[in-house]
Amino acid sequence: MLINSPNNLLGKIVITYRIVISITNFILIISLAIVFAIGFYVIPSAYAENTISVNSLKQFYDFDDEIYVSGHVNFKNDQAIGLGIGPGYSATIHVYDDKRDRLLFTSSQSLDDDNTFSFVIPPGKFKEKDRYSISIFYGPPKENFRNTSFAGSADLFVGISVSEYKKQIEEKQRQIEEQQRQATLAESQKTTPKNTFKSNDNSWIIVIIGIVIGFAIMMKFRRKNNDSRHYRPHRHEYYDDDDDDDYDDDDYDDDDEFYDDDDIKEFERFKRRI
Repeated sequence: MLINSPNNLLGKIVITYRIVISITNFILIISLAIVFAIGFYVIPSAYAENTISVNSLKQFYDFDDEIYVSGHVNFKNDQAIGLGIGPGYSATIHVYDDKRDRLLFTSSQSLDDDNTFSFVIPPGKFKEKDRYSISIFYGPPKENFRNTSFAGSADLFVGISVSEYKKQIEEKQRQIEEQQRQATLAESQKTTPKNTFKSNDNSWIIVIIGIVIGFAIMMKFRRKNNDSRHYRPHRHEYYDDDDDDDYDDDDYDDDDEFYDDDDIKEFERFKRRI
């Protein structure tokens, strides 16, 4: 049959390969279309103008100063950019104490005809030299809009300039790093075994000297014992006449380990000559 022939099998493989390639190309085209669509809508909004612009503030304010905060809401096609709501809503200002995450001041007002606003923060609202944060909302104020493109934001320095504030932050950061370093050092000293001998304690020298002297004495006695154990008189060693009485022929057996008969006879002849 032709179904199982090599040519028919090769044709099926080629057709399958073409189908797979076609499906892959289709998926790739769809993916590129989706990416393009996402980019068309997301990328422009990412680089779009913020909803609210806040005019620059002074470098710092005194505690008894009235602080003016002004700016404008950006509209396009009669809708606030990013929010999608039209004119007629109020602008709201929030002033926060960032250290304590506390709202210190709030106020709302309608926009002027040119979509601008101007708020006045009265004296006595601030008690410490510090940096405070300002957020301006258009429409219903939403806390989750803080520090986003949907709300205006600015830093407010009271009783301290920007440069002095930066110096304080750097000094605090240095102190924190030093405390962390000291804590790490103290922890490492706890885990490290303490040295038994102090640097000014010389008792270890006396201990070592005693060990050396004791070892030397032990080796000396051991060597002396070894010498006395292995010592035997040489056959040519001289003896005094008084010592002759201390030695008998009976002291030397035929089976002596160190002297044979010839050695004994020679030694007797040597004694007679003397």
